[in-house]
Amino acid sequence: VVRFNITLENRGTVVDNSKLEKANNQPFSNIKINNASIANLGISAKRSFWANITVPDDKEVGTYFVTINAISEGPSASTDDDDIIVDTIDMEIEVLQTYGVSAYATDSMETAKPGDEVGYELTIKNEGNGEDDFKLDTNASDPNNDDWAELSTGQVKLAIDSEGDGEETKVLLNITVPSDAA
Repeated sequence: VVRFNITLENRGTVVDNSKLEKANNQPFSNIKINNASIANLGISAKRSFWANITVPDDKEVGTYFVTINAISEGPSASTDDDDIIVDTIDMEIEVLQTYGVSAYATDSMETAKPGDEVGYELTIKNEGNGEDDFKLDTNASDPNNDDWAELSTGQVKLAIDSEGDGEETKVLLNITVPSDAA
């Protein structure tokens, strides 16, 4: 949640009924403004508000603008006929990269004897909100494995599609059981 503090000032020449509303076509659907209406805002009087904007977890990396309209309701707050947008407040939100990856094998266990080779198909998926590079390594937990495990590639670059979902790819893992394994 991103919070913006907004100050509304009556710069007119009469006491006014005012309100704040989100403009149409916003990049975020969940925008909340506290106490968005003010009755009888005096000449030169000011009121403070806050706007809470919820950024979805899967929102793509980028800069987005949210617009709030300051509206004078005119002499009567009971009808929208006299409403005039007197000011717009543009707020900038920078969505930063979040990182995430998931990896799983099609089969979790194979049976093999010394000297046999078994293969696994791994699915690697970008779970973040922007393009990312992933390094794959079979030696991370056992530096003495004598190269008995081999990946079809050591690095993948995965983007985010137009729906905001992370791309995924298949990587092959081949394991040769050492012939002297007990």
